[in-house]
Parts: sequence; structure tokens; C-alpha cells
Amino acid sequence: MTVAHFQDRKIRTDGPLDLGPFVFGGNIIGWTLTADKAGDLLDEFLLQGGRAIDTADNYTEWVAGGVTGQSESVLGEWLQSPGKRQKIILGSKVGLSEARKGLRRDNILSALDASLKRLGTDYLDIYYAHKDDPDSDLLETLTTFHELVRQGIVGRIGYSHLSPERYTEIKRLIRKHALTPITVFQHDYSIVSHKALDDNYTELTSDPNIQVLGYHAMASGFLSGKYRDANVWTEHTDKIRGLIDDPRAPALQNALHDIAKKHSVSPAAIALAWFRTRPIQVIPLASARDTQQLSSLFESTRVHLDEDDLRLLVW
Repeated sequence: MTVAHFQDRKIRTDGPLDLGPFVFGGNIIGWTLTADKAGDLLDEFLLQGGRAIDTADNYTEWVAGGVTGQSESVLGEWLQSPGKRQKIILGSKVGLSEARKGLRRDNILSALDASLKRLGTDYLDIYYAHKDDPDSDLLETLTTFHELVRQGIVGRIGYSHLSPERYTEIKRLIRKHALTPITVFQHDYSIVSHKALDDNYTELTSDPNIQVLGYHAMASGFLSGKYRDANVWTEHTDKIRGLIDDPRAPALQNALHDIAKKHSVSPAAIALAWFRTRPIQVIPLASARDTQQLSSLFESTRVHLDEDDLRLLVW
């Protein structure tokens, strides 16, 4: 690995990152957003003001025919165009790939090396532990991340799928050993799933030095408006059948459509605009398969939900 000099690229290594109105979720890249269409859509993402892209080394292993690092490889091809890498806040993850599972030191280093090669870059702005690994030595994991930041290969350390209790232990070790702190955290967060983070992670969400990203911001499409008719069926509906069948679903779906009509935007824009009304700051992670979906996400920036709207957006 070569050392990246973040200061030369005008990338902040302290204080909050400018991640834009939402972070583009790379889990669909190489899957529902096919390789041949990804480049043009990501160009449009940049053109409309997008700033950050999130991926992982296990995207898209779960897809039939999917391979390790497929999302990273597609992204890497796009990033080779002059100037693209410098315009993007790029994050990837380690720990869940079938090829390199866990957070041991040797696994982190080999996984990062493979990710950088696929992405065609020599640095990551954010590197996440994709899931807590109780079988690895926690101090070894944190020390490895710390060294990567000191070397300039990684700008920020992030975590995902982490319990509040484990976060407290990580914070204790970081203080005791003067290690690089966690400054980015991902958790499931949306109109239908926000209570877990709101109620259980006060220590983390109240820390002004941690940026929180909410994945499943659209609840796997449930909040996009396309499921107003409970009989609608797509290839992904099985993942959210429980939401569709929930007795609260019709009222929320109707509310999304009515509020969207009131503000002259899409239901998806309402679902993202809701994030800006929360008492804690959470940046949505959201994906789009085409320019129409992408524009719907950016529409959220011009929506200001009032109290009447919020009374209807409940679950």
C-alpha cells in the first residue's frame, strides 16, 4: 500500500466530513445497478451535488453469481476517470466478506489491500468495521485501524453493527491506549426503524465528534411510495413483506403520498427530508437505480416538513 496524503487532496482529517445531502449506498452497484449503467448514474450523482459513496468488500456476494468486491470493482473502473477520486468521499468496510471474515489484524490488512486494488486508489476516506467481531482481540483491531490512519492510508475509522455496550468498551480502550477514535457510525435508521438508535445509543449519538449514517433509509424501498398497493410484487418484496403486511402500513403509505403531493415531490423525497427533522443528526444512506430515482432523492433537499406532516409520518 502507498501512503496517501489527505492534506494534499484537501480532505479534512478532523471535524465533520461534508457528506452531502445523502450518501450513495453502493450495495446495489453491480447488482440492481448494473455495471454498464453505474458510470452514467454516478456521473449524474456528482453533477447533482453528491459527495460520498459507501461500499464494502462483501458487496455483492449474496447475489446469485455475485463475487467478492463486485461493487468495489465497478466503482474502481468509474473512479479511474481523471479527477473523479478527488471529488468523492469514499468509504468501504471489512469483516463480513466470506473471503475475509472477521477483524483480526492480518485479515484487516489483507482485506484493505484487496479493496484498494479493486477501487484503484491508494487511500480510503472512511474504513469501517462492518460488524463487531467478538472472536478477534478488540485492542488488536483498534490498534490496526489506528496504524492505518497514522500511515495516511485511511482517513477515518467507522463502525457498523455495534452494540451500545461494545461501543462503551471501544471508547474505553481508545482513551486508555491513546488510539484514533471512531468518528463515523452506521445504523439502521428510517421512519420505520429509528427507535433502536434513538432509544439505545445516547452515548454515541450525543458525541459531537461522531457522524451517524442511517442505512436502509428507504426501508428497502418500502418508503419509496411504490408499495401503496399492498398487492404490488417485485423481486425484493420478500425482504419487506413484514412491513407491507403491518396494519400501520396503509396509513403511512397514504401519508407519504399525500405529503409528497402537498410539497410537489416524490414520496422518496419525503422519506429523506424526514431525516432533517430528527433531534439527532443522522445522514441517510440511499441508493438509486436510475436517474428518476436519483432525482427523487435530491428533491428532499428542498422539502421542509411542518408539524402537520410529521404527525402523519409515524410508525
